[in-house]
Parts: sequence; C-alpha cells; structure tokens
Amino acid sequence: SSGINAEYGGISKWHKDKGLYEKECGKSPGFVHVIRGDSSEGEKRIEKYLDYENFRHVCCKWHFKLTKAMVFCFDSKDYSQIRNGLTVLNKVLPEFPVVLNLAQALEKRIQKVKEVEDKEE
Repeated sequence: SSGINAEYGGISKWHKDKGLYEKECGKSPGFVHVIRGDSSEGEKRIEKYLDYENFRHVCCKWHFKLTKAMVFCFDSKDYSQIRNGLTVLNKVLPEFPVVLNLAQALEKRIQKVKEVEDKEE
C-alpha cells in the first residue's frame, strides 16, 4: 500500500477505536496542540494532549480539506490537475472518502470529468 494510504489507514484505525487511540497516540508528542491566548501579562501558551473527540474533529477537517482540494482539481479544465487529483484519489482509496456527503461531492465531479472525456472521444 502507498504511503498516503498507509497514513490514512492508521488514522482510520484510531478514529474508530478510542482505546487504541489513547494507547498509541494519547500521550505522544505528535498529538499535542497549543492553545494561545492573550492575558494582561503577555501571551499565554498552554500545551495539551489532543483528546479523542478533538482528534476525531481534526480528522473531519482533514477529510473536508482534502475533498475541497480534489473538487478544485476535478473542476479544473487543466488536464494535469485532473490527472493529479485522480492519482491522489486512487492512492487513498478505500480510506478516503468515508463521509457520505464528501464522497457524493467527489462522485459528482468525477462523473462530470467522465462526461467531458466521453464527448471528446
């Protein structure tokens, strides 16, 4: 499996299993988020480990952003962007897309690309 697919596979495992997330990631330095805030004495900086529900929220944001990038590629008239979008999408299947409305948005764009290709042949 490709690198990006392996990464999404690991993320999917943790997304589905709170116990596994807490065991493998809960106290890992890579799962620290920083909260910055203003105070009268200067800027406060609080570092906290990313809890399970916030991790799941971040995953949804990643899926949304990747979908947005793919939609941009597929809506483009540039062959290279469309090809690159298809290449990346093929690498992340079946781990992405898993959110129904995001999958439907991509499917709609891919269908339009197919229709254009069919007309040009």
